[in-house]
Amino acid sequence: MNTPVICAERLSKRYRITHKARGRASLRDAIAEKFHRAGTMTPDAFQSTEQFWALKDLSFEIHRGEVIGIIGRN
Repeated sequence: MNTPVICAERLSKRYRITHKARGRASLRDAIAEKFHRAGTMTPDAFQSTEQFWALKDLSFEIHRGEVIGIIGRN
């Protein structure tokens, strides 16, 4: 029987990407945004975040003698 040497099940990797607003807002906008976000731990009043799933529920097996390659930045 050909048993796997490496087995990964439901592998996921999520990144949180923060976007800061460009340009300057008026004092009125800054105050309104601070009140709107009251209670949140956001250090900058003019930023937004999004989630990016690089991998989501990836499963694979690698058997003896198989060759794999991982391609990407970093």
